Amino acid sequence: MLEEGNIDSKSKRGAKKYLKEQNKQNYILDIEKIENDEKYDGYYGIITNTKLSPKEILEQYHTLWKVEETFRTLKNYLETRPVFHWTPKRIKGHIVMSFIS
Repeated sequence: MLEEGNIDSKSKRGAKKYLKEQNKQNYILDIEKIENDEKYDGYYGIITNTKLSPKEILEQYHTLWKVEETFRTLKNYLETRPVFHWTPKRIKGHIVMSFIS
């Protein structure tokens, strides 16, 4: 059992999603949730809107580390903070503002 002060009862991220509130002060493991999620151990899913074949999609996904490494190097060189943008326009704008500053 865990004391309420040790966890954020509103957040269900990470391992916290496997806890359920027994009462205001105690939490117990949600065994049913753990067993349900075990079915998906070792699998990952990729959602895309391209017309590439599954093989091509996986090949592109496995080369993603190159893009991330390059971006990490660029951010270090420009001394930018972490980027939490997803659209190309916003990412470019963030980098340009970091470069200008």
